[in-house]
Amino acid sequence: MDLKKIREELKKSSSPYKIIADFTYDWEYWISPDHSEFVYVSPSCKRITGYSAEEFIQNAGLFFEIIDPSYLDFVRKELNTPDCPWIFDYKIRTKDCLEKWVSHTFQNIYDANGNYLGRRGSIRDITERKNIELKLRQSEENLKDKTGELEELNRDLENSIQSEINRRRAKERMLIQQSKLASLGEMMGAIAHQWRQPLSTLSILVQGVAHRRRLNKLDDEYLNSFESESVRLMEFMSSTIDNFQNFFRKNKEKEFFDVCKAIENTISILSAQLESSFIKVRTEFPEKGCFVFGYRNEFMHVVMNIISNARNAILEKKPEEGFPGVIDVTVSVKEDFMLINFQDNGGGIDKNILDRIFEPFFTTGFYKKGTGIGLYMSKMIIEKDFSGTIDAVNNGNGALFRIKLKEMRNELKT
Repeated sequence: MDLKKIREELKKSSSPYKIIADFTYDWEYWISPDHSEFVYVSPSCKRITGYSAEEFIQNAGLFFEIIDPSYLDFVRKELNTPDCPWIFDYKIRTKDCLEKWVSHTFQNIYDANGNYLGRRGSIRDITERKNIELKLRQSEENLKDKTGELEELNRDLENSIQSEINRRRAKERMLIQQSKLASLGEMMGAIAHQWRQPLSTLSILVQGVAHRRRLNKLDDEYLNSFESESVRLMEFMSSTIDNFQNFFRKNKEKEFFDVCKAIENTISILSAQLESSFIKVRTEFPEKGCFVFGYRNEFMHVVMNIISNARNAILEKKPEEGFPGVIDVTVSVKEDFMLINFQDNGGGIDKNILDRIFEPFFTTGFYKKGTGIGLYMSKMIIEKDFSGTIDAVNNGNGALFRIKLKEMRNELKT
């Protein structure tokens, strides 16, 4: 069928298509069976390419001339694909030398008798969509790059954090060991004070036995008295050792314990040192006691650190005999928590260092007799093991250390 007959056939059978195609937004076309001429080109081609429909009809080769050279072979191959309909995208260059993206759809057309009438196609301007897709891909690539950078930073940060955690753990282990050694020194001093009087008494008893033997007055009654008194003193010294051993024995598991009794036991261990320093400890506890959940011996370490610091502060202020050194220890319950206060009359803490006394290795003023880690370890124990708080303020003519813990009496009942 020649082009003239095709045009006549188009005019008869596709006038409805032409009427619609003339007003479509996309570029519609119908090309001859031998693909050498355009039978129809819609006016929208000019909006997309800059060329008019008449220019394409007069020069069918213009269709391939506007295709971007890098896509020309691809378009020819797609147009020769036997399967229809077919859709593909490519770039074109407009009459004004602008670069655009188009989406091309085509389909072979046949008449009622099966005669091939050519190819009908539709071309849509998708430049805006492609630009958005390009920006999206660039954003995805940038995001991928940034994600990679962020992951690398996270790995570096995790390594730095783990390194810092390991360093802090090593430092804490060292501090704990030093705290134990410092506590051991305190306990050795306490043992010396606790044993000094009974040893002196034993010495007098032994000398009395020797003296009576020289005078031939060593009778059974005196020997029995000597034996019973010696046994009593040695039992006292043995119980002192037991108390110190219990103090240093590490609790394997947390337990409910009475804070008031733990404070009394600690004061008992330090009693000889306090008495020799002319320091009186006054206590005020609730009648029913106060219970917490944690490690009993670690809490006693905290009490010992605070009382020892108070003793050193008092001795620093008035070391002479007869000074009425006082440490008041009070325990009170407020709703579901308890307050433990340690008030001394040692003159207080220099306000310039008050905020630093819980730092590790910080030692000045009345701390100069210690290692500077006792209060740091006390803060760690109260905050980590008991989930409580500890602070210090100046109050009256001395320092006030305050500990706040959760009261566990109700939990103990259940």
